[in-house]
Amino acid sequence: MWIKFHIFMMAMSLYVCMVCTDWGSGDILNGKFELTKNAEISKLFTSSITFIIYMWTLLAPRLFPSRNFYFE
Repeated sequence: MWIKFHIFMMAMSLYVCMVCTDWGSGDILNGKFELTKNAEISKLFTSSITFIIYMWTLLAPRLFPSRNFYFE
């Protein structure tokens, strides 16, 4: 069960990174890559929050071993 969770979270993290960096858009190859400062800040914020949430799911059980993080 936990392996499915981590694979899903990894896939979603990669998807958010793909959306945030415009992978596969092709515009960067044509020299038409222009972002506003607000777009760059929102993309940086989104990818940072996604990374922090994922890392918390990995670190929280190790940092607080007496707390039950398992939902059944």
